Order: sequence, then structure tokens, then C-alpha cells
Amino acid sequence: FIKVALLATAVVSLNTSWLLDDVSVTMATRTAPTQAASTASTAATATDVDNSYGDDNDNGTNSTQSKRNEPKFYEVVVNRTHGTKSDFYYALSCDGKYEENKDKVPTHDDWVDLRRVYNKVMGESNSSLSGPIDGDAFHVPTYIDLHPTMNRGVFAKNFIPNGTRVWTDTYEAEFTTAEQFRMFLINIPRKFACEVLQIWSYYCKMDNVLGMVMVTTLDSSALMNAAAKNIINLVDVVGPDGAYNDLVASRDIEAGEQLLIDYTAFLFRGNHSVFGFAA
Repeated sequence: FIKVALLATAVVSLNTSWLLDDVSVTMATRTAPTQAASTASTAATATDVDNSYGDDNDNGTNSTQSKRNEPKFYEVVVNRTHGTKSDFYYALSCDGKYEENKDKVPTHDDWVDLRRVYNKVMGESNSSLSGPIDGDAFHVPTYIDLHPTMNRGVFAKNFIPNGTRVWTDTYEAEFTTAEQFRMFLINIPRKFACEVLQIWSYYCKMDNVLGMVMVTTLDSSALMNAAAKNIINLVDVVGPDGAYNDLVASRDIEAGEQLLIDYTAFLFRGNHSVFGFAA
């Protein structure tokens, strides 16, 4: 596989005050074929990069090295109806964005703006957000800080007794089609799009009617870190509808302690092809 270095910017400016309607974002990219591929960028295929080099030296020797240093340009187009996860990864220049953003903390206004775009994409009647647009999903005071090894995290501002309801899934944005998710990605600020694509979204099996949906967390709980089951201090509680709706303190949590969760408790091994987000 080839690692792709994205060095251009999209030709379309994104705006959160109104919804872009079926806009194509075309990104010209160039490859760096001598670099090893990272796990996050293994989507490049033989059609993306030409690895066959001819014998064009005057002395008849192969000029492989010089050819490898030449950039290879191609286009990635994403819009309402087209674009896989890999396409968006390239079009949004997500390579290296995690390292770039790992110490940046979204403000409350940022989360509110993302919710507004989601409601615009889905329509108010189809929105899964169940609280006021500017509300907070946490029931206890929290703050965001940087952990020495885990980067951003959510921390308890005050002592939290065992059994306290800490968080409710008020701002989990559900997408039932890939088209909806694409439109959301196209319309949110570029600085958050890569995190939505790679970190803040997950597949969830809802029921026999909805089946599998893509869920994006639109509150600061998206920054909560995971830990082993013997270390976590929050556990999921199943609500009346059979879904994991709340996080409850599984022991006393001291002020200043990081809130940790076991994400495997509710994640569903989704499939991009089934959801329509793959080639």
C-alpha cells in the first residue's frame, strides 16, 4: 500500500450557517510512493499510484528513484450521493489531523453548531437529538483537560458518589443513510470533519426496523477515553427501550479524576458496505 500525502485544499468553502445542497468537493492530491503506509491510510490502491516505471535513462538503466520522486495527481470527488470513507479521508486531508488536533478542545458553541448542521441535514422531525440545542448531556460538572498519555479527556469537577447518573445520550446523532452522513461531513467545519469521520462516530445496531445506523457524538463526551474493565469508573445502563442510554458511576469518583468508559460494551461491528459508505 502507498501512503498518500495530501497537499492541496478543497475548492469549496464549507459553511455551517446554511446547508450546501449536493455540492461536489474536488481535491487534487499527490502521492509519496517511497513512504510506508500507515494504518490510517491503507485505502490507496494500484489505480491511485502508478508503480510501473520504464527504462528511460540514456545509458539504459532504470530511473526508478527519479520516477518515484515525481508527484502523481488524481481527483477525489465527494458529494451527497458519492464518496466512501476513504474518499472523505483524502478530500478532507485527514492524514496527520489527529496529531494536529489532539490538544485542541471544542467549545460548547462548537458542539451547538454541529448539532444545528445535523438538524438541518435530517430535518427537525427526524433528528435523534432529544434535548435543547444548547444543552449539556452531562448531569454533573465536568471539564476537559490533557492527560500525559491519553491526550484530551473528560474529568470530574467535583466528587461523584457511586451510582450517580453522570451522562445521558441526549446528543447522539443518528444517521440512517450514508447520504445523510456525507452531507453532514460536507457542511461541518473542516477542523472537526476528520474527527467526526475517524473518532467521534461509530456503528450501532438499533432494531429490526432501523437496523444499523451511524452514530456521531455531538457533546464533550466524545472526548472521553477508554480503559480496561477493571479501571473504568462509568458503566452503561440499559434504558426502557433496551438501548444504552445512560452512564452511571460504578464507584466513587474523586474530583479531578478522569472519567473512563469501556466502549466495547455498546459498539456494534458495523460494515461500511452495508451502510453504503464503501466502494
